[in-house]
Amino acid sequence: MGALKSIEIPAKVGAPVAVMARPGRATPSAGLALPAMYRIHCYLKALVERLQRDGARPRASWPLCGRAGSEEFQQTGHHYLAQGHPPSHVVFRCRLEPLAEAPFTSMSVAVRSLQAALEFSVDRPAGGLCLLVRNFDAPGVRRHFIWAHDVTTTWLDEMSRYVLREPHRFLVQEIPDQLRAALRVRLALDRQPPAGGGPAGLVGWLRQRVFCRPGNLRLQYRGENWTLPPIGGRFLLGRGSACQLVVGDSRVSRVHASIEFCAGVWSLTDCSRNGTRVALADGTRHYLHRATLPLAQPGFLTPGYTADDKMPVRVVFSL
Repeated sequence: MGALKSIEIPAKVGAPVAVMARPGRATPSAGLALPAMYRIHCYLKALVERLQRDGARPRASWPLCGRAGSEEFQQTGHHYLAQGHPPSHVVFRCRLEPLAEAPFTSMSVAVRSLQAALEFSVDRPAGGLCLLVRNFDAPGVRRHFIWAHDVTTTWLDEMSRYVLREPHRFLVQEIPDQLRAALRVRLALDRQPPAGGGPAGLVGWLRQRVFCRPGNLRLQYRGENWTLPPIGGRFLLGRGSACQLVVGDSRVSRVHASIEFCAGVWSLTDCSRNGTRVALADGTRHYLHRATLPLAQPGFLTPGYTADDKMPVRVVFSL
């Protein structure tokens, strides 16, 4: 859209519109909306005149609803309308007609009389512009708010490419360079594992807790095996018949302990009189008495006894 770059926008819109800044005071943002609208008016007016003069019919495409691919149309009947002096509401309209070589679909019939439009209006309370995009790149209406200071020559050129169906970055949100650099630093820190072990930063935590499927907990006692899924609820261990794993020993309480998957980890909770000893694969040993211990690695537990391999009551667990 190089031809439109040569359009000169007047410095003053007019006495009733221009807002002059007093020394030491900032110009109100609402006073910039009308000059920004005037620049859009000049660009769109020149663009429509060029399209009508050249008889151009840019091609557009819509994604097919519920199916792969897209359907091609041609953009015709370009029309421009401005209201107010200086303009406070400008509209660019066109018609979308299916291409003759396009396959017949129900969508083609629906859009034979459909109009696409870009409607700009001044939002005085917010001090910016409101843009309604109607059936332009997809069916329906989308609303955008545009700050007046964002209407630069680059922004107007991208708008022209958007209208001409050329590659563009119109209405694409850009990440500031400072924020982009801060995100790179944060991602680099998240990839470093913490000194105390565990997942690496926020990314590792999300990968472990959200994206990774938690595994089952397997128990083994006197030749019998149990597989506990994470959604299986609380698993009871004790001497009573209500427990899933029954240990027939006098030192074991009726409901001695429970195993449950909660907050992304397997946990063992002791609720007995004599307590539970736990030995983990890394050599650490724990004594639980009315307390909870996360089971982060394989090992075995002895309810009511010391954690010794020679003890008859030993429940082996693995992840």
